[in-house]
Amino acid sequence: MLIVQSQCIRNREYDSYTTNEIDAQWIKNSYNRSLKQLIEKYIKNKCSPSKEANENQDPSIRLEKMKIKMEKIKIKKKLTKIRKTKKKIKIKIKKVLVLFPLNMVVSAVNSG
Repeated sequence: MLIVQSQCIRNREYDSYTTNEIDAQWIKNSYNRSLKQLIEKYIKNKCSPSKEANENQDPSIRLEKMKIKMEKIKIKKKLTKIRKTKKKIKIKIKKVLVLFPLNMVVSAVNSG
């Protein structure tokens, strides 16, 4: 509706009422086609439920999906923990290198 109104205003500026009617009819037809397609798609999906909808009805499949989801969460937590540990190790190495420059460490190892 807003598109039709905005085109009416634009066309009034040019004093062409016939194009206004043609534009309005074209917009109305395309809107009706889109609406019809959406309704058909909805009816098709509603009458023949998707595979995913059928899977959600089966309790064993739902349980399996939940187990997989929990495993993914556990893996993410482990990865996060590993990353944090890795950062801590890098920070400790940097601190050691600042306190003991590399040439001192090498000379201590060689003399040791």
